[in-house]
Amino acid sequence: MHDLQALIANSEPLRRHAQSLRTAVLCELPQGLALLPLTDVVLAELAVGQGDVPSALLPTLTRGALVFAVAASQATPVAFVSTCYFGGQGTQDALVWRQGELIFSPRSAPYAADAWPNSPISRALRTLGIVADDGSDEFDTVGLGKYRTTEKWAASARA
Repeated sequence: MHDLQALIANSEPLRRHAQSLRTAVLCELPQGLALLPLTDVVLAELAVGQGDVPSALLPTLTRGALVFAVAASQATPVAFVSTCYFGGQGTQDALVWRQGELIFSPRSAPYAADAWPNSPISRALRTLGIVADDGSDEFDTVGLGKYRTTEKWAASARA
C-alpha cells in the first residue's frame, strides 16, 4: 500500500510559507527539497475560510491545499503529489505550479510497472529540477517510498 498526499518544493521557501500553519511539519528530501504531508489536521487548518471541498483540478486536492500551493509557488515551484495504490495497482496524481501558474498536469494516470520511469510524480519532480540517480526514477531518488502513508511521513518529522 502507498497512500500519500503532500506538497513538495525547495526546502527553505516552503519552510517559510509553512510557518503560517501551526499543524504543518516538513520532511527534508534529497536535492534540497522538502515534503509537507497533507495530513487530516493540516487539511482542516487549510480549509478554514476555503471550505473542505475538492478543487476542480483533482478530487484528491482540496481547495485549501490548492490556495496554499498556488501562494507558495510565488517563491518556488510547488508540486502536489498523491498516490493511492495497493499490490502494485492504483493511481498517481501530480500537479506543479510556478509563480501562481499551473505548469504541469498529467491528470490521473494508472500506476503500472510499464510507467517507470515516467510516472506522473517522477515527471513532476523533473519539473522541479530533480535529477534521478542511475538506475532509479525521481520518485525513488528523493525517497518517496520510504514511508508509505501521509501520516507516517508526518510522524517521521516529529520524531
